[in-house]
Amino acid sequence: MFCQKCGAKNDDDARFCTTCGSPLAPAQESPKDASQADWTPKQSGPMSATTINADRGRATSHEQDSNQDFSASLIAFWVKGHMGVDDHFLTIEMQNTVFFGLIPAGRRKSRSPLENVSNVYLSKSYKFGAMIIGVLIALGGLSTVSSRGGFFGGVVLLAIGVLMFLGGIQTTFAYELNGTTHFVNLPFFEQQKASDFCDQVNAAIAKNQDSRNVGYQFQQFRQQ
Repeated sequence: MFCQKCGAKNDDDARFCTTCGSPLAPAQESPKDASQADWTPKQSGPMSATTINADRGRATSHEQDSNQDFSASLIAFWVKGHMGVDDHFLTIEMQNTVFFGLIPAGRRKSRSPLENVSNVYLSKSYKFGAMIIGVLIALGGLSTVSSRGGFFGGVVLLAIGVLMFLGGIQTTFAYELNGTTHFVNLPFFEQQKASDFCDQVNAAIAKNQDSRNVGYQFQQFRQQ
């Protein structure tokens, strides 16, 4: 049978959809099942292939909209990592960074079930040590530029100082997984995109929780 919610195909004797967890209406309704119409909404007629494909297309489109690419560092902004969420998993695949978040180094990847994820939030932090060092380097670069024969070196120092200062401004995506807090540091210019993604993750967690609650209540009701 096909799930009336997401269109996925399931075994004929399945009670819940293996894709989205929604309750499945029985293939043949018995008197007992008829009394449980509130739990298993009936379908007015056979679901056509066009309807199934349309529902799957909407689900795929929603999942794609919840996937985001993020720059991992300020200097190598073209080096992208990926964070995504669907109805069941939170996926993190981002580069680690060194030297105040300026240079990408290494990579980490995780795929966490949404039922184990909680307390998702976004924060903005300032690393004053890096910012002060950046200002000092930038000032040294300015003084070197004005000196004779030191123009090129001064420009390089100025650029490094500015980048280090900006690298001290970080956006952090944080979430708890089984009671342990995980942090993903992002450049400051990714704040708006990270904020949108944070909202998407919280919405997916709430939807997943609602689906599991409905499934549990329905199972308890059937056992009575």
